[in-house]
Amino acid sequence: MLGEDYMWEELAKYIGAENVPHDKRVNSHGKNRSLEVDFCIDKYDDFRAKMMPIAYEVGTWLQDYFLPLAKNESRTDVVVPRPETFHKFVEAYKVDPCGKLKRLDNGSYVKS
Repeated sequence: MLGEDYMWEELAKYIGAENVPHDKRVNSHGKNRSLEVDFCIDKYDDFRAKMMPIAYEVGTWLQDYFLPLAKNESRTDVVVPRPETFHKFVEAYKVDPCGKLKRLDNGSYVKS
């Protein structure tokens, strides 16, 4: 999402700036590979199973409470460019990114 021009255009409009420079990327460029962690390996399934209920609740809260505020035209203090796109983006918070866990009716995640 941060690579999309519309995000920066909306931010500039919101803060009253002509534009917000965003072409330069600052990151480690993969130089410190020793810190990489593949959270999809079996060893981290239990960790993800504990984190996924939290991610699910965050996604639900954003969709049910935050986004409706952003869509309310009288709330100029809450701005989300393309709220439908953001809604789809946070929907992914509810699903194990590794595709190995499934959500049970009680809200817990287990290996599928």
